[in-house]
Amino acid sequence: MKTTAAITLCALTVSLVACTTSDETPPGSVAGLAAAEEGDEEQGIPEVDELDPSGELAEETAAPEEEEPAENAAEPDTANLSDPVCAAFFEGSAPLAARADDARLLVRLGSVTNLTPLSALEIDVLTQQFALLGPGATDEQVALLERVNAPFRDVVIAADEAADGGEIVYDAIDTDDSEAAQEEFTQACLATG
Repeated sequence: MKTTAAITLCALTVSLVACTTSDETPPGSVAGLAAAEEGDEEQGIPEVDELDPSGELAEETAAPEEEEPAENAAEPDTANLSDPVCAAFFEGSAPLAARADDARLLVRLGSVTNLTPLSALEIDVLTQQFALLGPGATDEQVALLERVNAPFRDVVIAADEAADGGEIVYDAIDTDDSEAAQEEFTQACLATG
């Protein structure tokens, strides 16, 4: 009993001394806690969650880091492209190169879940824009662009065969050669500058 009274007396004495310091902010107040946290941040002391001092719970519940998408060959700077076909492929706010990447993903997903008419329409527009590059392109560029465009033409054919307004159903369409051809085209554009 004497020990408990002594401990209580010591605790009371310590809190009285703490309250009578020259600090105008009483301990335990919101302002005092905020000031203490700022001091810890300045000294590089990490904040500790009282309910999870080890930080293990926070690690388990933290949102998983999003994986960066794998990048294809480096895309050239359109300001430095002297070849008009290369410039047309990579320029603009929605360049054909990026749209082709997106369309390949749609083609792959569509073979599993069926393609919506709206997605098929976007792919159809893309194939038409590839065709517009042809007249000014070299034979090598034409061959590469035809390979890039091949899976998209297959989707357009499947869409034409589908019922009006229905889902477009087709078996898996190879997109690997299209991706490889786009990388070759990009490297050729980088080489010509």
